[in-house]
Amino acid sequence: RATAWAGVRAPALQQQFVQSIATNFIKVTQPGGGVLAVPFEIGTFRTDNPAAIALGAEPLKAEESENYGLGLVLQPVDNLYVTVDAYRIDIADRIVLSENLTSVPVRNYLQANGFPGIGGGRYFTNAVDTKTTGIDVVGTYNLALASSNVALTAGYNYNKTEIEKIAANPDALEAIDPTAVRIGRAEIGRITEGSPRDKFFLGGTWSPGNWAFNANTTRWGEFSTFGTTAAADQTYSAEWTLDL
Repeated sequence: RATAWAGVRAPALQQQFVQSIATNFIKVTQPGGGVLAVPFEIGTFRTDNPAAIALGAEPLKAEESENYGLGLVLQPVDNLYVTVDAYRIDIADRIVLSENLTSVPVRNYLQANGFPGIGGGRYFTNAVDTKTTGIDVVGTYNLALASSNVALTAGYNYNKTEIEKIAANPDALEAIDPTAVRIGRAEIGRITEGSPRDKFFLGGTWSPGNWAFNANTTRWGEFSTFGTTAAADQTYSAEWTLDL
């Protein structure tokens, strides 16, 4: 089986209209080489806020995607079914949060333009194009017993997201701070490494009469969070969950 389709996704309401001020602890590398979590009052601005516009925010537009899939269904023996599906998803103008813009020029600008006490700002932007490739393998086996039935399932998924393009900083942000990084290490890491790349699961259902007993265990792969430098990165190990 093969599929090819295109789609669009409009900006969500919260991406367009939610606004808040929160204390964020941002990992900052010290001159001596250590890492310190420094508190900043960060504004998450809606894109039509004057502060966000001054920092380069533009009206959000819909994401556009192209999706391709190629699959195979096998029945190697009676009662055993195996599906293998490979896919690729290209997203243009992906909506992401900008980095926390906390440089001295940005803070000075916010202080001088009616935002006292705010140590930086961020906003949603269509600044990134991504490519996700992956594969799904699922096998199911049904076993009929004398007075009940057992259904066994196993599966594995692997997917990888890569950044194809990052839009250049807008002129407004360049005018405030030419060295500003709107999409930097932390946000790139969130997109490419911020969720597990693989997942493995085993499941079984035993059905005696009108009853059904189900057990599923899943292994979620490791993932990482990135800081502004490699010293602030953290990797979280794989974990198992169990549902009964």
